Amino acid sequence: MDDILKNYLDNTVVTKSAITSRLTHPITNLRYPTRLEYVLLKEYANDFYNAGLEPRFISLVGLRGVGKTTLLWQTANHIFQTFQKDIYFFNVNTLKNLGVDILNEINELIDILSKAELLNVLLPFGGLNAKIVKNKKAFFMSPSLRRALLTTLYGQNLPVQFRSKLIEDIIVLYLKRILTDVVVSYTTGYNESNPDFVIETREKPILLEIGTSKTSTKQIKKSNINYRYGIVVSNGITEPNYKGDCLQLPLSWLLLL
Repeated sequence: MDDILKNYLDNTVVTKSAITSRLTHPITNLRYPTRLEYVLLKEYANDFYNAGLEPRFISLVGLRGVGKTTLLWQTANHIFQTFQKDIYFFNVNTLKNLGVDILNEINELIDILSKAELLNVLLPFGGLNAKIVKNKKAFFMSPSLRRALLTTLYGQNLPVQFRSKLIEDIIVLYLKRILTDVVVSYTTGYNESNPDFVIETREKPILLEIGTSKTSTKQIKKSNINYRYGIVVSNGITEPNYKGDCLQLPLSWLLLL
């Protein structure tokens, strides 16, 4: 199976001429215009190849004929011209026919690492359907594990955006240790007002927002979740403070629990 998969992937490398041919209309021979989404994809590609920044995986959703494939080839052209990287174009369904189910492989790996107590896995907040359909989210059992892996990529100078991930690992670790009989979930969706975590209780849930230097309670107050109260935990908060129905708490204070 490994040889079949390797042979298939080796034959999916895209050539420069193949990319160029997909940048123009087949009948009019006019070059497809770029759109705002391309500007964002180009920025993501630059950030990833120059500094290894996230996201590393991008999903484009839309009806047929709206230009998703054009955006893909325009981004591929930018990557090929700017960074001279090999580009592979393949159908995930074809991989599945070869016996490789990427999503299933990822979920199985997460389950293995969770059972080995290397990961804490949270389900999305919501009803039973949300917990079944939507993806799980994994956090390292110890932030030192994530730090060790990131050091192999970035050395001792960890980019700022990854520091918040270390804090999230710490928070989930503490919540799992302290709240043994309570369900802790993460929030999903495109609504940026939703907080990072939801502590589900018998009454209304408690919302938890995490940050490296954050002090604002805006994301909690504008959340569409009907909550009891909110907690903001951050290195940017120097002392505990109540602000309306929210508690602002220094990270160091939470670690005393």
